[in-house]
Amino acid sequence: MTPLLNAINDTLKRSPDHWAFRCNNHDLTWAELDQAASLTVAHLQDQGLKPGDRVACGLSADLELPVRLLAHLRARLIHVPVNTRYREPEIDHLFELTKPAACIGLVRDPQPGDANDIPIDAALILATSGTTGLPKGVLHTHRSLYSGIGSLTKLWGWDPNDQQVLALPLFHIHGLGIGLLGALLRGVPTQLLTRFRAEDVCQAMAAGGTLFMGVPTMYVALVDHFDAYPKAAKSFENARLCCAGSSSLSTDILRRFENHTGQRILERYGMSETLITTSNPLVGERRTGSIGYPIPGVNIHIDGDDQGELWVRGPTLMHGYWQNPEASQKALTQGWFRTGDRVRRDADGYLYHQGRLTVDWIKSGGWRIGAKELETLLERHPSVEEVAVFGLPDPRWGELVAAAVVLSDVIEDPAILLEAFLEPQIADYKMIRHWRFLDQLPRNAMGKIQKRSLIDG
Repeated sequence: MTPLLNAINDTLKRSPDHWAFRCNNHDLTWAELDQAASLTVAHLQDQGLKPGDRVACGLSADLELPVRLLAHLRARLIHVPVNTRYREPEIDHLFELTKPAACIGLVRDPQPGDANDIPIDAALILATSGTTGLPKGVLHTHRSLYSGIGSLTKLWGWDPNDQQVLALPLFHIHGLGIGLLGALLRGVPTQLLTRFRAEDVCQAMAAGGTLFMGVPTMYVALVDHFDAYPKAAKSFENARLCCAGSSSLSTDILRRFENHTGQRILERYGMSETLITTSNPLVGERRTGSIGYPIPGVNIHIDGDDQGELWVRGPTLMHGYWQNPEASQKALTQGWFRTGDRVRRDADGYLYHQGRLTVDWIKSGGWRIGAKELETLLERHPSVEEVAVFGLPDPRWGELVAAAVVLSDVIEDPAILLEAFLEPQIADYKMIRHWRFLDQLPRNAMGKIQKRSLIDG
């Protein structure tokens, strides 16, 4: 039994008859969760699944999801969350990459395949954003999840007296890792919302919520809701912790949320490969614009004294990219993971995220979107000669996905044509929102495309 499973099993025994998860006015107690997970393990084993097999999970917010996650951990199966907004080509790629032996919430015929170098405690494969092409699979273990999510939830003081309101998507490390797994580790009753709506969040928080985690676009929507309905802010009066991640919050939104609710949002930083790396303090000064300090157990190095690329080392790191030793070796240097993010450290040790070393990924609405993936798709269109995808600053979304395109022939309404080409291939949040059609792309003396000039121009 791994430390992760020991901690979860202790949680299940603590208050067996108390509700653990709530969704669509239905409750699941800790005892019911324990029993349902055990039955699921037996069923999976009867189907012939064995440790190391992958199970693709396309469930959204649903009481079956925590049951499945716990069952997969207990059976030593590898849980592969599938983005519920993926289109068929994106799902095809994930299935081809991981070769699951079973799937849930998806109508698919899995074709399991052999795999190499699978650690005995392999637990989770997360799809990357595709910054260098097609998404890779990030493999995490029981050990890395326990080290990362365990340390973070302890740092934030999560316990069974809390009540979490969770409206995040449940297929990445923010919603699935911190939200769902964190609740299992710390025994935090959790209200699962099937989608984010400001009024639904307020209603759930008013019913006893003490923890809320969101992305900047959620907080923008909440602040707008409070501006229109000031009394709604009272729903956060019992909140103990409101967290934000995925991209930085503006000073204006931080100030307005605090003015409405009295809550100072806690910002943190992480990525699929490292889990949560830094956090502002639970007790103490939460500096505007800062991503805080490294969490316990995480070591950092800044390649350039107090300003430069952030390197991360420690037990929270991924085991590697799934079945991709070349990419794993490139990303990990003597145990250090090179994040590709630029940070600055002030005199008091607070870290500040200063963007990517390159402009090849975009943060929009809390989603991390790879420019290369979109460029590769657009280059397949016969009317596209060359293309550059980049992010444009936007006050609500953080960045809008934009593309500069050189066409090989004259076509009517090229934006409409290319949107129709992309739509069946990519999740809607990746869609190009701003188009520029140029005679040529800006390049430097060496011929490299200058995306920075497209952003600034």
